[in-house]
Amino acid sequence: MNYLLPILAAGVIGYLFFKKKIKKKVFLLLLLLTGISAAVIRTESAVGPERKITQLAELREGQSAELEAETEDGSRIPVTITIPESRKSAEEIQEAFAAAIKWLDRVIPGENSSLDHVNRNLYLPDAAEDDPDLTISWTSSAPEILSYDGTIGSEIPQSGAGVTITGTLSLQDEEETYSRKVCVFPSKEEAVLAEKMQEESNALNAGNKDAVSGKEKSGTEKSGETAGESAEKGVYRLPESVDGQKVIWYQKTEQSGVLLCLLVLITALMIPRVEKKREEEKQRRRCEELQKEYPGFVSRIQLLLAAGLSLRRVFEKLTGDFRKAGKNNNGSSPISEEVARTWYELQSGVREQDAYMRFGERCGTRSYKELALLLSQNVSRGGQRLPELLENEAQTAFEDRKRHARAEGEKASIRLMLPMALMLIVVLVIIMVPAMMSF
Repeated sequence: MNYLLPILAAGVIGYLFFKKKIKKKVFLLLLLLTGISAAVIRTESAVGPERKITQLAELREGQSAELEAETEDGSRIPVTITIPESRKSAEEIQEAFAAAIKWLDRVIPGENSSLDHVNRNLYLPDAAEDDPDLTISWTSSAPEILSYDGTIGSEIPQSGAGVTITGTLSLQDEEETYSRKVCVFPSKEEAVLAEKMQEESNALNAGNKDAVSGKEKSGTEKSGETAGESAEKGVYRLPESVDGQKVIWYQKTEQSGVLLCLLVLITALMIPRVEKKREEEKQRRRCEELQKEYPGFVSRIQLLLAAGLSLRRVFEKLTGDFRKAGKNNNGSSPISEEVARTWYELQSGVREQDAYMRFGERCGTRSYKELALLLSQNVSRGGQRLPELLENEAQTAFEDRKRHARAEGEKASIRLMLPMALMLIVVLVIIMVPAMMSF
């Protein structure tokens, strides 16, 4: 199933490219990423979502690994195997036990006011708060009333029932017993096999401490190593059986190829939409620029026609002027590009009427289309009133521009109302707060 995803992604990317929705560079990049994700999926499929292991490699002190242990009956138990840190002295262990007991007296009641009246689940941690290596295993004298994980049972008399909970604090090879009596009133059980597996792992690698931490031993220390202590450096062995049951260990492997392929597919689908939005925004800005230049453009045509130039010569003159202005300003405007294109069409033999109509269509706005129709009719009918008509058109365009500028100014003033209101609130706070505090 995972192999179908890269094929689908490649098909979508190819379709978008041939429909000219994405550019060639983007197409090649997405295709490359799809190939990489397909290679990752193939590699991960060869390994599988999990692999059978007998030891953990390249782990240091304090590091942990999330594993699954399969017992002989086929059930799997999630186990977190932690590499134990360096050993503590006997005095440090006793201090840790004392601190843990004080902490347990404080946190065990949980939401209950005291252990004399327990009607909510207790909090029975499996490790000390300040020392994760100090593990705690719990037992209950009446599991049907209060289980070892602190869960209250269902069949409890209204008068309450007394239960003794016992915690075994384990740190390295030392243990300490913690016992409290609990009175439970009306208000499930998990296996401790994971803890035993951790203990078995620690016992199995007890002589391999330096090998796990990756430290080199001196010649004197090496001469006294046991067979277990001479294990391969950086390897933490796992027990093959716990409590007489055969255990098979599994470690999950990362499956990132599918995620990478999905990201490529989503990117490929999003790019055409982003490009479309970008083109629409570009076209909108172009239309605004053309409309802004329209009054001046019509005025220049009217002045040049009044000076005695033909309409064809007017476009030639405007092309030259725009070209000089573009060199001075290091750029060109949309109207200059369309005028130059119209002039080149006239030079190449396109009929004047067609050239002017195409000029209006390329500009795209209603004003330019009407102007193009006016110029085309002048050529076909030989109208003598074109300068007068263009003068009226220029005046109308200037008036439209004034109205548009006035409307934009009103919108800007409305948008400024919120900042002004916020400033007024700030001023009122500055004035009122000291006045109120003075009373």
